[in-house]
Amino acid sequence: MSFLLSPIRRAAIWLVGSKPPASTPAKPQASARQQRTKDRIRQANGTYEHQLRERQNQKRRRRGASAKRKSLIGVHGHSSRARRNQNLVRDYTVPTLWSADAARYREPPAPGGNLVFESTPSRSYITGDTQSVLSIDSSLSYRQMSPLAARTPAKGDRSATDQWVARLRKKIEDTLSVAPPATRIATPAYDRLEQAAQSFDARIARARAAMAFTLPDNAPAVLAQAKAGGFAVELNNVPVSARDMSTLGDGQWLNDEVINFYMQLLIDRSQRTPTLPRVHAFNTFFYSTLNDNGYARVRRWTRRVKLFEMDLVVVPVHLGVHWCCAIIDFRKRAISYYDALLGDNPKCLRTLLNYLHEESKDKLAVAFDESGWTLACPKDIPRQRNGYDCGVFAVMFAEYVTRDAPFAFSQDNCQFLRSKIAYEIATKTLVSAIA
Repeated sequence: MSFLLSPIRRAAIWLVGSKPPASTPAKPQASARQQRTKDRIRQANGTYEHQLRERQNQKRRRRGASAKRKSLIGVHGHSSRARRNQNLVRDYTVPTLWSADAARYREPPAPGGNLVFESTPSRSYITGDTQSVLSIDSSLSYRQMSPLAARTPAKGDRSATDQWVARLRKKIEDTLSVAPPATRIATPAYDRLEQAAQSFDARIARARAAMAFTLPDNAPAVLAQAKAGGFAVELNNVPVSARDMSTLGDGQWLNDEVINFYMQLLIDRSQRTPTLPRVHAFNTFFYSTLNDNGYARVRRWTRRVKLFEMDLVVVPVHLGVHWCCAIIDFRKRAISYYDALLGDNPKCLRTLLNYLHEESKDKLAVAFDESGWTLACPKDIPRQRNGYDCGVFAVMFAEYVTRDAPFAFSQDNCQFLRSKIAYEIATKTLVSAIA
């Protein structure tokens, strides 16, 4: 039976064994793009490894150099800088001014005319002061004598040392004493400036003597009310609040509202006083708008004003952190720029002159004749000497010019002028006397 089944078993085994084995799925090949990406990554890794090896090599080289330098210092006991600072031989030529730690010479000088000392560094100086010469006498040892001395003073020979120091002192004093010139050196430019300054100071003194820097009797009560929380005042649609008035405190910068209100006071005084020049004053935003955006943006600002019939036009100029004042004078055919720091601003002057051209063309339909017009930045004006009173100077320049009065104030009066401006705003009346 086993013999009969053996062929069957063999056939079954053959059938089972003849089945093809399960095939393993083929690995998909990478695309060309993926292969390029792999190559770039491999190249970047190689570059990074190269940079890392280079940094390590640099560190090794630095450590080696540091060890070599330390070994040299260990052999000699000190660094090269310390070696240079020891046993210095100094060569000092009399009567040249010198410091005991200024010159460093390794070789001794040739004989004649020089003093050579050997010492540790000191801070003494040879000058016209004889005490400094005496101060270095006890700390320096002589190695080579100058022709000033007949012989080297022996150690402990106080008399010879005193004689040598006396001759050295005499030599230095004779050299440093410079006789004044027989005649005064001519300085015409400086003389003119000095004469102009003295003349201006004298004019200020006369004007100040004629003007009393005082306020009315009710000023304390008015100023106290102006500092109250609910204070408010308005003139020609220009309001001022207690917060605006606080900028008139000492050390504060004046803001736009205070200056704009003061410009309205100048216009109001001109209209109420026929003997004064006819005045128009722009607000603080006029010049910045004209300068940044051109005439088209300010063309309508004078639609109710006959600008060319005025005598004076006041233009407040704000330069970011500094107040100035420009005045257009139609009587003198001049544009003046007043800067308390005595700065120049030709751009502002030219901008205002171009504005007159455009304004004449637009309002009068005629070309503006600029012949005879002058542009100037006056320098004979009161000067600001701090960083916060520029607004006070600007409004005071306008106040004096609009009544044809010479400037009679200075930096010393600014604290009073701040109170004066506050009082005038609170009462809506200018109190300056017409000089």
